[in-house]
Amino acid sequence: MMRDTSVAVGVEIGGQRTTVALVDAFGQVQHRLYARTLWGRPAMATLQPYLRAIDTVLAHARAQGVHVRGIGVCVPGTLDRTLRRPLVIPTLPTLSSFPLCDLLEARYQLPIQLHVDVEAAVLGEYCFGAGRGFQRPLFLTVNAV
Repeated sequence: MMRDTSVAVGVEIGGQRTTVALVDAFGQVQHRLYARTLWGRPAMATLQPYLRAIDTVLAHARAQGVHVRGIGVCVPGTLDRTLRRPLVIPTLPTLSSFPLCDLLEARYQLPIQLHVDVEAAVLGEYCFGAGRGFQRPLFLTVNAV
């Protein structure tokens, strides 16, 4: 049986920095970059370091000959799931209500998934980490705003 060599790009937009990584089907990080979070700038200026990091990891994937299945983005805040955009991001208000999925789909021509960071964290632990094997894991986060 052939092993699945496809990857996904994961983007975690954080308060201090954003992590952009290539992750395989087994949850293993194949390549990772960090981009500094820029505050107090218009939305596109805020996103530029993240977009450059995504460009770089996609170039790395092409160089390795692996297929990228899509991009998953997690944000610290709330989502408008119907419009597929952040609703409120307290730490980066210029990204609140910004059509992030539309921008990324147009730029990269890949499927985009958008999640709240805490939901993405619990899903990761459930599938690949401390929550494996549990039917109903409890996940608590404490965050300083």
